[in-house]
Amino acid sequence: VRSVQDGPVDRRAYAASGMVSASAVDVLPLRRLYVLAERDRRPGAPHVEVKRLKGVEALAAVRDGLFRRRWGEKLLGSATLNQAAAAVAASIEVYRFARTADGRRFEDTLQALQAHMADLDP
Repeated sequence: VRSVQDGPVDRRAYAASGMVSASAVDVLPLRRLYVLAERDRRPGAPHVEVKRLKGVEALAAVRDGLFRRRWGEKLLGSATLNQAAAAVAASIEVYRFARTADGRRFEDTLQALQAHMADLDP
């Protein structure tokens, strides 16, 4: 097992092993992405807030939310990874879903998210 800190990665070895292949996966269309964030903690701030992100904010949210981003950068390169994130951010709706971490507010938080989705898809 290699670490991303071990140095250059031979992309061909991973592609040949099937570790880097989206073609083998059934992909469903993605219309909307919710990026989780902790809410504003100042007094009086709402316990749930959903904000549509566009442009650079959406790109940053998609890029920063990538699972194992360092592996992606090693395998594909930063420029390719950023281009892919930009393509995703431009083709879907990206939202920041800021919510409280207070477990007692879970049902309220869930209802707020469901209401947001219902407003978008009546």
